[in-house]
Amino acid sequence: MSRQVEADSTMEVEVAEQPTRRGFLGTLTKVALGIVAGVAHLSGEPARAYEDACCYLAKPPSGGYCAYNCWKLASEGYHERTWTCSQAGVSYTCFECTKGATCWEGPWYCSDYWRN
Repeated sequence: MSRQVEADSTMEVEVAEQPTRRGFLGTLTKVALGIVAGVAHLSGEPARAYEDACCYLAKPPSGGYCAYNCWKLASEGYHERTWTCSQAGVSYTCFECTKGATCWEGPWYCSDYWRN
């Protein structure tokens, strides 16, 4: 923000207002949030947000191709991780192709589930 100060009757001079502590902290907070969001995006680890059925998959479901693709990638260190869960009386098999020792450890190649 700026305000105008009348120096003499013929000339106006703009004077910048002093920065406030609140403005500085607000800017600092926005920069910090931007850095955190950028690092989270670049980390490559997906959020466990795919709550299809009761599986809580790491990747979006592949539509039935994950098991075949995982088999092809075994030489690169990917393994099949499966488990079952039930929701509203319906049983599901959950599947992830990962290099991790468990389904919770990445990196993940693909995920899938099917109703039993």
